[in-house]
Amino acid sequence: MWQAGYFNDRDRAFHPTLDAHIDALLDAFRNGQEPPPATAGRRALALAYAAIESFETGRRVQV
Repeated sequence: MWQAGYFNDRDRAFHPTLDAHIDALLDAFRNGQEPPPATAGRRALALAYAAIESFETGRRVQV
């Protein structure tokens, strides 16, 4: 699980964590296994879409 830390740049950096997730995803596909969960990314995407909708409509959006 990702947690912010002042001196933990490796775990906070976007590209290395994305690369690790994609490596795990490809390994799972190659081995016929379930892919790793992407629930945090899905939640972030839902929040981003809600923020855009809220901005465009000027209303609060239930997420």
